[in-house]
Amino acid sequence: MSLLVYNLTAAPLVLANGLGTTIPASTAGAGVRGEPWYASGAELNGRSVPEYTALQAQQDAGLVAFEWQAFEEYPTYPLLVASAQTDVYGLPFQIYVNATTGNDNNPGTATSPMQTLEAAWKKLPAILTGTDNRVFLSADNFDISAGLRFPSVGHGGTGLVVIGTPIDQIGPRVAALASTDTAYVCTVDPVIADGSLEGAFLRNTSTGDRITVTGNTTVLGVCTINVLKPGIFVTSGDTFVVERPGSSIRPPQFGVVAITEDGGFRDVKIVAQAEAGFGLPLLLFGGFMFFEAVEIDGGTSGRGVIAPHNSRLVYGLSGPWSADTNPPFSNQRYLANFYLHSAGPFGMYFISDDQTSLEIAPVLNNVFVGVSNNSNAYIESIHATLMTMKAEYQSAITIRQGNVLSDLGFAAGTINAERQSQLTLGWFGQSLDISNSIGHGAAGDTMSNVDTVELTGTGNAGHGLAAANASLIRTFLGGTLITGAGGDVLVGAVTKAYGALPFSEVDGSGPTGNRAQ
Repeated sequence: MSLLVYNLTAAPLVLANGLGTTIPASTAGAGVRGEPWYASGAELNGRSVPEYTALQAQQDAGLVAFEWQAFEEYPTYPLLVASAQTDVYGLPFQIYVNATTGNDNNPGTATSPMQTLEAAWKKLPAILTGTDNRVFLSADNFDISAGLRFPSVGHGGTGLVVIGTPIDQIGPRVAALASTDTAYVCTVDPVIADGSLEGAFLRNTSTGDRITVTGNTTVLGVCTINVLKPGIFVTSGDTFVVERPGSSIRPPQFGVVAITEDGGFRDVKIVAQAEAGFGLPLLLFGGFMFFEAVEIDGGTSGRGVIAPHNSRLVYGLSGPWSADTNPPFSNQRYLANFYLHSAGPFGMYFISDDQTSLEIAPVLNNVFVGVSNNSNAYIESIHATLMTMKAEYQSAITIRQGNVLSDLGFAAGTINAERQSQLTLGWFGQSLDISNSIGHGAAGDTMSNVDTVELTGTGNAGHGLAAANASLIRTFLGGTLITGAGGDVLVGAVTKAYGALPFSEVDGSGPTGNRAQ
C-alpha cells in the first residue's frame, strides 16, 4: 500500500508540508489528475499540526488529491484526523523500477516506474515502519555508482526486499514418468548444453515449489535436470520452468550493497565488477535476512559476501516474511537459495563472523566459505565444485547432504574445523560426499570435533578424515566410508581404520598421544 499524491492544477504545485516538495503539473489541465507522485515518509510523516492544516487546506481547495494505492480510494481523506499521522507513519513502500521504459521523474508505480535503482533508493525513508516494503526490478542491468544501504527498520515494520524478474531458460516443460524428487526428466529434450543450467532455479509451476539446479545432462535425446537433495515433490505430468535472475545489480569496486538490518533479495543477481583488488559486492550486517533464488557472481576480482555481527541468513518460511503476511514470497517447499560462483584465481569468499547464523542451501563454484567467532552454518543441502570451507573460533558447520567435488582445500582438509569448532557431516538416512580434495577430505584441529554420519568420498589426496591437537573424530552407525590416498583416518601421526573410531588425538604428540574414547 502506498500513498499517492496528484496535482490538480496546470502548474507545478509546492506541497504545504514545509519541505518544499514540488509535484509536477497536470499535463491534462486544471481539475484533472496529473501523474501520481509517490509520497515518502519524509514528505508526509511527522509533519507539524500547522503543516497538516495547510495540506488539508490545499486538498479542500481542490489543488491536490490523495489516493491509497491498491486499496479503496478516499478522495476526501482527512489528513487532520487524529489517526492521520499514525496511518501515514505505517505506510509500506513499494517502488517499481524499469531500466528500459521507466523515467526517474515518474512516481515509481507499477504503471509509471522509475528508471534507475539509485533514484528509486532516494525515495525510500530512513526508517521503515510498514510490513510490505518492496523494490521491484525489471529484467535489466542496474549499475550503481556508489553503494546501496538498506533502510533501518522501525517498530512494527519489516525489512526491505528487492524482488527481481526471473528469465526462463528453456521454456515450460512437462515432467516424465521417470522424474524423481531429485531429478526432473523432460518429456521433450530442451536442446541445451550439458551442465549449462548449474545454479539456475527450477520452479514446479504445478505446485509453486522452487529449488536450485545442480546440473543437466542429455542422453539419447532425453534431458535430465538434477536438483539439490532432497529435492521438491514431483508428479509425472507436472509442468516446470528453469529460471535465472534477470535483474542484475552491479556495484563498482567499493560500492557495497549493504543490508544493515532486516532485508533480502528474490530473483536478483549481484555482480562484482572486474576491477582488481579487494571489494565487497554484498555486506550483511546485523539483521534477519531472507534470500530466494539469488545469484552472486564474483567475476574475476575475487570478491565476495561477508555477514558479520549477529546476522541471520535464511531460506524457507521463517522470520517476518511469512506467506500469510507477505504474499510475494512462496508458501511452498523450496531450497532455492544461493548460487555463488567466481572465475577469479583465488575464488570468491563467503564469510560469516561474530555470532552469525547461516541457514542456507547453496550451489557453489570456486568459493571459500569461512565461519568464525561463535557462528553457525546449517546447510540443508550443498552442491559444490572447487570449494574450501573452514570453521574456527568455537564455530559450527552442519552439512546434512549433498556433494563436494573439490580440487581445492587446505592440506588440513576441504572442510576444516579449528580452535574448538564442530563439524557435523552427513545425516541419518541421507548422505554427503566429499571427493578430490588436494588435502584431507575433512579435518579437525585444536580441540575440535568431527562427527560423521553416512559420509562418503573418494580421490582425496590426503586421508579421508584427520584429527590433530586434541581433536576428536566420531562416526555413527558405521556409515562413514570416505577414503584418501593416505588411508581412512589420520589421528595425530597414526593412520587408523574406521573400525577404531571414535578416536581422539590428545596432545599432538603423535602415536603416544592417541587414545580411544
